[in-house]
Amino acid sequence: MKRIFVLLLICMLLVSCYGKEIPPDILPPDGGQKNPDDSIRDKSPEKEKEDLIYSDLETPDGIVRIHFLDVGQGDSAFVELPDGRCMLIDGSLRGMGEKIVPYIEKLGYYFLDFVVITHPHGDHIGGLIWVFNVMPVGCVYMTTAFHSTQVYQTLMIQLFEQESTILFIGAGDTLVETEQYAIKALAPYDANDFNLNNTSIVLHLVFGQNAFMLMGDAEAESEDLILENIQANVVKVGHHGSLTSSTDRLVSKINPQYAIISCGAKNPYGHPISWVVDRWKEVGANVYRTDLHGNIVVESDGLDCTVTTQKFA
Repeated sequence: MKRIFVLLLICMLLVSCYGKEIPPDILPPDGGQKNPDDSIRDKSPEKEKEDLIYSDLETPDGIVRIHFLDVGQGDSAFVELPDGRCMLIDGSLRGMGEKIVPYIEKLGYYFLDFVVITHPHGDHIGGLIWVFNVMPVGCVYMTTAFHSTQVYQTLMIQLFEQESTILFIGAGDTLVETEQYAIKALAPYDANDFNLNNTSIVLHLVFGQNAFMLMGDAEAESEDLILENIQANVVKVGHHGSLTSSTDRLVSKINPQYAIISCGAKNPYGHPISWVVDRWKEVGANVYRTDLHGNIVVESDGLDCTVTTQKFA
């Protein structure tokens, strides 16, 4: 009975909050965490991007570092921002939180300024239950998409009981914007889509002359809605490189230097699909896969991007 009652409250909260502006006074303050020491990184071949259009951000200062974590057939990325703040995007499957938290703490972070829940599927949210149990969080970004699974209900009850700050976002919303960088949501346009993959939050991070797109599990229908004005040096490929994502239209439009695929070794879905991988390679992207390369770390100084890989300790 308690579970049903709490879920009803959460549903009411979701409906009432969707579409509201994000109050600036609830965003975590700048700074407060120290980036880890720089390590030696091998620079991969670069590809010219003459058509990139960026905002009025100041000349970059600092480093953006995105860790695409090797979390099996799931998805999780940890972002170190140049002002010392950090963001966790999804938490993969249940049981993976116990790997994610030590990894983040080893980097010197013990507080998550931002957490993004791209959509309610268990391979993206399961590990967050553990993360939220052991790490304090500034605010959580999510959509109003709902799922009836136990893992989703458990996570929502946990957020409710912890009185977490939850910000409901959709296409066009700005998550964070400073003089140095900006993070915005390109999707979803419809958080009530029957296909939960197409309710995924698609993130666009701009830092200096570099831009990153993180596609969640967005499939072709969602991709087609964001084709205008999208460019990126680095893209986290949608839906683990499945055949329902990474259309020719999207791939040729983004035309990135690097394409990152999160997938588990010998997974039962056949991810990533071979011709999807080839599609990214055909536009000149260097393709990295967590099942083959382990953790994939992309570092940007606002001018150039470098990639290193490592296995979980």
